[in-house]
Amino acid sequence: PWTSRGELNPSGRPQIVLSVYGPDFFGHDVVRGYGAVHVPFVPGRHKRTIAMFVPESTSRLQQLT
Repeated sequence: PWTSRGELNPSGRPQIVLSVYGPDFFGHDVVRGYGAVHVPFVPGRHKRTIAMFVPESTSRLQQLT
C-alpha cells in the first residue's frame, strides 16, 4: 500500500510526496520507504521515476524483519 499527497516545496514548485507502508513482524504498519518528485508544468502524459528512501530501524528486532 502507498499514499500520496500533493504539496508545494519552498521553491513553490508542486510535487508529489509518496509514503510506502508495510506490515512489520507484529503486523503493525510501518514506513517502508518515501520519496518525492516534481510535477511537470506542461500538461500531458509524463513518466517520472521517484527515488525511494528507506529508513533504517534502531531496533535490533525490527532490523530482522
